[in-house]
Amino acid sequence: MLSRRDDDLVRSLIDRPIADWPDEAKARLRQLGFLADPPESGAALRPMASLPCLQDHRADPARSANPGTVASVAWQLFRIRRALDRGRLAQLLDHHGAAQRTMRPTPPKRRLTTELSVFAAARMAVPIRHNCLLDSLGLCAFLASRAHHATLVIGVRIAPFRAHAWVQQGNALLNDDRERVNNFTPIRIA
Repeated sequence: MLSRRDDDLVRSLIDRPIADWPDEAKARLRQLGFLADPPESGAALRPMASLPCLQDHRADPARSANPGTVASVAWQLFRIRRALDRGRLAQLLDHHGAAQRTMRPTPPKRRLTTELSVFAAARMAVPIRHNCLLDSLGLCAFLASRAHHATLVIGVRIAPFRAHAWVQQGNALLNDDRERVNNFTPIRIA
């Protein structure tokens, strides 16, 4: 949970372009995990328009998910939602980053599309309201449990203010449409 001072800071910056934010405010938002450090030279994300999309993985309604997988996905989503409700987004992102750094090589892409379909089918069976941040963190946890690297991206747009989260692997979008993510500027990559 944000302190009153930090909450006031965020509210004071919402309608202003990031370029106009004071350096002290940017530093504080980086500390809180709301703003990513500027990428190293050459490490910037590619423009979203050039990303291939693996959106064809959506669940087939005729295919039911394995009960064990549904239980696993439900547990992960419940755990993540509880952490988010308690204001622990920074801890979740740190945990995700640590898991990604210790992971062994990624399995082949054809297995990734199968895993995406399995997650989508299981997610449909979990009675927790859909939310882009919750679902993206859940997908990252699910893929990590199956030895797949995945990058969580959090983006914003200013007018009107909106925030959105999605998952990428390398240059491929895993759980979203290119048209939607093109409307957001990435501010945190984990």
